[in-house]
Amino acid sequence: MMIRKNGDLIWPPVWTPTQINRDEKPVGEVGILEDVTMSDLNDNKIFMFMQSEGFRYMGFMIFDDVPFCQEIYRLLKSHVGHPIKEIGDLDLPHTL
Repeated sequence: MMIRKNGDLIWPPVWTPTQINRDEKPVGEVGILEDVTMSDLNDNKIFMFMQSEGFRYMGFMIFDDVPFCQEIYRLLKSHVGHPIKEIGDLDLPHTL
């Protein structure tokens, strides 16, 4: 679990459906990571796309520390195609 300085949870992200006619929002570490991108406007925000039960969802994470955000972005990019649960179970080195 990752938490911002203000107490907001970063991980797992809140998932939002990308289909207009879909209201169901999965909760937690579900699905397979499909893509990761950095925000064009904020260098401390990562967008994640995942697929679960045949549907695509988007979530995002906002970080207090830009270098840490960039490290997490690189880590997530290297795990595209992996289950979100597997990514959440990774032990991050204390150097991150």
